[in-house]
Amino acid sequence: MSSPPVMATFNVPDHVCFGPDGRGGDFNYGQVRALTPQLQIEALRRRHAAWLVDQSKPLAASGASPFPLAVMACVGMEALGQIAYGAGPNVRDLSYPFVHVAREMDSLFSTTLTPAFSAAFTSRWSSTLDPKARTASVGDTASLLYMFFRNSMIHGYRGRAVFLTADETSSVKLDETEGTMALNPWWMWRRYEDVVKSSFDDIVNASRTPNPKRAHAVQRLALMLQ
Repeated sequence: MSSPPVMATFNVPDHVCFGPDGRGGDFNYGQVRALTPQLQIEALRRRHAAWLVDQSKPLAASGASPFPLAVMACVGMEALGQIAYGAGPNVRDLSYPFVHVAREMDSLFSTTLTPAFSAAFTSRWSSTLDPKARTASVGDTASLLYMFFRNSMIHGYRGRAVFLTADETSSVKLDETEGTMALNPWWMWRRYEDVVKSSFDDIVNASRTPNPKRAHAVQRLALMLQ
């Protein structure tokens, strides 16, 4: 595996809380810096579980919070992607961590958009927004989810080409005629949780070789603990 891109990092003070220590207390950054690499990885798993997954589960249990749940699924996918996949070969491609987790969640997110879908999608943009350029930059279903749901939800709390529903699909589907995606937020969250478990099972397994997810997690920890 090639070396990760050079990224600017902030040196977090030792006294700042890092996450649960697994014994009912917390580790600070200084304590985690002093741990062995394996124990650091286990601390990272507890941090992701306790501070992101577990604190978001009440939203998943509620039938009244689809939008906050979808936002937290997007946040979780991004965070997990940075751990398990790293920044990717092009540090300017900010979608890399997110789309790789999406592709693990469902095979649909590994597919290329059809000409029919792309034509319908393009027809929905005003000419001033250069719709052909937008369509060309999307290309596949995971990128559509990133650009027109993750980005618009995080930065504007709205979907554009991707819309939430619990009636039209139990998972995710594309509408070739409308040029849109229907997404069930509860399914999205369940699949994110599934990929969290499988990814961290791989990451903590020190005996598995090769183990690219573990290697990326070690790199991520090095950035966090610098």
